[in-house]
Formats: sequence, C-alpha cells, structure tokens
Amino acid sequence: MEFVTRILHLAPETAIFAALCIGVPLGRVKLGRFALGNAAAVLLVAVVLGVTLTGPAGIVLPTTLKTLAFGLFVFSVGFAGGPQFFASLSWRTLNTVAIAATVSLTGLLSAVVMARLLGFDKGTAAGMAAGALTETALLGTASGALAALPLSPEAIRTLEANAAVAFALTYVFGTIAVVFFVSQVAPRMMGVDLKAEARALEASIAASSGGPRHGLAYRRIDARGFRVTTGAGRSVAEIEAILAEGRASIEHLKRDGAVLPITPGLTLREGDELVVAGRRPAIVAAMALIGPELEGWDLLAPMETFAAEVVVTKRAFSGRTLQEVSAELGDLAHGVFLTSVIRQGQEIAITPTLQVMVGDLARIVGPRQQVEGVIAAIGRRKAESERSDLAMLGFGLLAGTLLGLLEVQVHGIPITLGSGGAILVAGLVCGWYHARNPLIGDLPPQAARVLWDVGLAIFVAIIGLNAGPAALAALQQQGVAVLLAGAVVAVLPLLAALAVGRWVLRMNPVILCGAIAGAQTQDAAMLAASDVAESSTPVLGFTVAYAVGNIMLTMIGPLVVALS
Repeated sequence: MEFVTRILHLAPETAIFAALCIGVPLGRVKLGRFALGNAAAVLLVAVVLGVTLTGPAGIVLPTTLKTLAFGLFVFSVGFAGGPQFFASLSWRTLNTVAIAATVSLTGLLSAVVMARLLGFDKGTAAGMAAGALTETALLGTASGALAALPLSPEAIRTLEANAAVAFALTYVFGTIAVVFFVSQVAPRMMGVDLKAEARALEASIAASSGGPRHGLAYRRIDARGFRVTTGAGRSVAEIEAILAEGRASIEHLKRDGAVLPITPGLTLREGDELVVAGRRPAIVAAMALIGPELEGWDLLAPMETFAAEVVVTKRAFSGRTLQEVSAELGDLAHGVFLTSVIRQGQEIAITPTLQVMVGDLARIVGPRQQVEGVIAAIGRRKAESERSDLAMLGFGLLAGTLLGLLEVQVHGIPITLGSGGAILVAGLVCGWYHARNPLIGDLPPQAARVLWDVGLAIFVAIIGLNAGPAALAALQQQGVAVLLAGAVVAVLPLLAALAVGRWVLRMNPVILCGAIAGAQTQDAAMLAASDVAESSTPVLGFTVAYAVGNIMLTMIGPLVVALS
C-alpha cells in the first residue's frame, strides 16, 4: 500500500489512467441490451479508487484539468450537433422538438421538487437529475455551477462528491427505465401493437413513394446488363416509367458496338445492349421487360460511375423529406443513387419520409456529371483533409469560458451558464457556422469523437477520484432516499412525453417511441423499440429528438443547482 501511495504522490495522473483502463472495458459489458457505457463505468471505478486509494492518500486532482476536459467534451458535442440542432428548430420537426422539450422541462421540475421535498443539497440534486435522466453532460454543467457557488473549496468538493454518488445510484435505473418504457410500457399504455403499427407505417411510406421515376434514387443499388429483345420499340422513358417502383434507370446503352447517349426519347432496338441500375426487384423485373441478362462484365466495365460523400449545407432542404428532396432535384439527379445517410456519426435508415437535416452526410453514386450536379444543389463535398482547425477549437473554448463568467440575478438567485454550458453554446454556433462555411473551422468527425470520449472520461474520472471518503459518507446517509427520488425523476418525464405525444400532438406510436428514446439520448431504447416492432421505423422519430434533447438536458444543469 505504501508503494501505491508513493506512486500516487509522484504521478497522481496514474489514478486517472487506472480509472480509464478499468472503467472503459467494464462499460462495454452487456447484459441483454443494457450496458453502463464508458462515462458511467469510469465514474463508478473512479469513486471506488477515490474511496480506497486517492482519498486516504490525500490526493486531490486539479480542478483546472477537470474544467479543460469537460470543455473539450461539450465543445465537441455542440460542434457535432450544431447544424442539426438549429436546423431542427422548424415547424416541420415541431412535434419531435416538443417531445424533447417536454422531457427536459419535466425532468428539471421533478428533480427540483424532489430535492426540496427530501432536503437534498445542490450536489445531490444535480447528480440525481443527471443519473435519472441518463445525461452525463448535465453532471458537467452542474459541476461548473457548483464550483461558482460562494463556498469554501472543501464544501464544494463535498457537493461534487454527493453529485457523483447520486449519479452512480440513479443512472442504472434511469437507463433501464427508458429502455423498458419505450419498448414495453408505452405501447401498452397507448393500446397498440408496435409491430402492427410499424407495418402500417411502412405500408404508408411505401404507398407515398410511388410515381414516376424522377430525382434521386434513395435505395441500395445493383446493376445488370441486358440484350434488348422484348423491349424493342419502347423508349427509355417508357421502360423507366414501368420500373419506377424499383427506382431503377438505364445507365448505359450500346448499339452496333457504339455507345449512345441516354435520352428519354431514345427508342430501343432489338440487339441493343444496356445496363439497368436500381433495386434488386427492379433488376429482376427488367429481364421480362427488356430481354435476357448478359453474361460477364464487358458491358458494365465501360460504364463510368462516381461515388462521393456530400454534406448537406443548403437550408432550403432542411426538414424536408427525402421524397420531397428527390422530386425537387428531378432530372438533375437522374441515375444518382443515395446509398447511406450518416447523422452525428450514426447511419440512419433510408426511407421516403426521412427528414433531411443540415449537416447530414450523404453517400451517393452515379455518373460523374450528375453526381457533381447533386453535390452543388444540396451542399458541398466532404473535405478530404483529416487536419483539425485548432484555431476554431481555441476560439470556441475562449468565447465559451468568457460567456460563462456572466451572471444574471433573478429574484436574488444567480443564474449563469457556467463555463460548461457556455462552451456548449459556443460549440453549437461554431458547428452551425462551419456547416454554412465548410472551408473554415473544420473538425473531422473522428477528431470530434476523440475529444468527446476522452474529455468526458477524464472529467468523470476526476469527479469520482476527488469524491474520496465523502462519497462513502453520502452513500450511507442518503442512499435509499436518492434511489427513490431518482426513480420518480426517471419516470415522470417519460409519462409526460407519452401524454403530450399521443394525446396532444397525435403522433404515430412508432415515431413517438423513437422520439422519447431520442429525447433521453438513449440509443439502447431506440434499438429495443426497433426489436419489438421488428422494424427500423422508430429511428424516424429518434434523430431530431436526440439532437435537441442532448443540448436541452445538458443546459438544465445550472438550473437544477440554482433552483434546488
């Protein structure tokens, strides 16, 4: 033990590294769909190390490092979510935004009421809110507000220790509650079969996507070569109209050894060789419509295709469905296929009703000229550079820190964003500005993810390590009360969101379940709902609610501290 104590005094940062190397693997362990995740597991391990090692050794890690780590984390959250957050604030996404706002507001009010009823201090109230609402970033913004209180350093460390314990006690129940509520309780309270509702929604989407083949094809594609026999005498436009349901198109045509330009009025002749690209059902149908499939790749080889990743930056398309975007692009996007959409690092299901958001990363493939035209119409090509603009990062951290120093008195109660909340706002603005001016302030998604993960892990590790023996005392004094209060705070926002979404906004049950999961920033809950529904349609409500909920829940941390 003396050897360990000597190591801690010589290199106190080893305690942080130990918390990370033990906590991260622990956070990956799954029990069914449930996993603690990196942040919660690192915090738990750090609390144990604080009680057993750093606390008895008298080690207190510097608060400056904790503040810097949290600043890096919240800036990356804001930067990644900025484009979607501002783009989601429109009438088209009003319902899902309302669900996120309902969860955040109900969570704030219930946390404050329970803290006052049970006499919790501000630290316990903040930790309980963060854990029950499963939002680790809330713990960070609340920690900044606690540090700004006119108290001694020892008193602030006690509050932070209480916050860490309350978070650890309530996080597990909060996570399980969201997953179980969205997948099991909510459908029963609405009196619906989630699987049947998902099938009906899919049928509605399929029915709405019919019509002539124009614009961007939003399906995964295949390509086959055919020799024209039964299709002789028909024009390209006629063939494509029949294959419209499969979103297929003729991409290449050879006649007597010469390649002909594809035009709608071009009439096919017997013996022509052509390529049809589209969904597999359309490829199968093309054989009876056009003629026998050709063997080998000789016909496909000359067909020039071009793949690109494009970031949506044109606000005119934000909030509009993929079907509307496709129709507006029209012939400009003929032969261009959308193969995937990435939002905040996650691939989302491609459906005609998917709402396009500024900042979405779309992967498209097709003839080079048409692909270039689509890129110019909807945004800009993803930058090839993997370098981060550290000047933008530094500006965001500086501006946020200065903004966090401002304080407003409301009926004698000091209200401040704190450095964490203010840096989040700076990150939102920087991310939004970069989406509109892509040549300025680039922060590649991989780099942002590293800042996100490392910053959050180091922050919660320091919180737990500095808790020390005070964490054990808090657990002994208020453990049961915090658990009960956390259960209330976890459940009430879910019930409120369900009531507002189902009986006020009249939302589709499947989309509503996805929106509730997103408002609580719980991927596991969305996946659980998708399993029950045997469909990916819950993601239609998840993405916008996630972008908004992630910001709103983070921002209420200082309010919990001020009002409890």
